[in-house]
Amino acid sequence: MIEKRSIWWKIYFYILLLLISLIFITAFFLDDNIISNNTYGENYTSEILYNIFILSIKAISFIGFFGFIYIKKILYREFWIWILLINLIDFIGTIILEPLTKELLWINIMVLPFYLALYKYSFKMNELWRENDE
Repeated sequence: MIEKRSIWWKIYFYILLLLISLIFITAFFLDDNIISNNTYGENYTSEILYNIFILSIKAISFIGFFGFIYIKKILYREFWIWILLINLIDFIGTIILEPLTKELLWINIMVLPFYLALYKYSFKMNELWRENDE
């Protein structure tokens, strides 16, 4: 039997969702750089495409995080393993390539439980993934 999640996971989920939503709103509606770079001129770089890709992966990851919190089977286990892998590659790449500031350090610390939840959802919830497969 699958045990229910702690209320702390749910609180963390909604706080992180609020913070990420604020980042999305800021990035797309308030940041002049992103809006002005939406033309196919000289400012349209691979960095913008990368940011769109990673923001999409993060949004999809929250669906998996929701599945972990509320113990819901969403899509397939293999899909979430790939999403976790992409997230971890981006996380490690950010740590290696970005200059480490206090803000980046705090953000990296704050998202560690998120990655732990995706890991548990992908690899440790065998009973959930076994349901309806029999």
